[in-house]
Amino acid sequence: MPGGAPFSFAGICAHNDNLGVTSCTIITAPAVPEIEHIHTRMPVILVEHAYGRWLSGEDQGS
Repeated sequence: MPGGAPFSFAGICAHNDNLGVTSCTIITAPAVPEIEHIHTRMPVILVEHAYGRWLSGEDQGS
């Protein structure tokens, strides 16, 4: 990030009690033009004002 600012990727984490397994996934989106030459997809980077809403889980299933 510009100036070395911290950032957060959007992701999901879930635990399956039947299997005793916890899994985590980073959500991706099409790459921005500046990095398309590296890969066609990139992690979704959350803007700081979205952290609370993302972590609250209020948008589950939408």
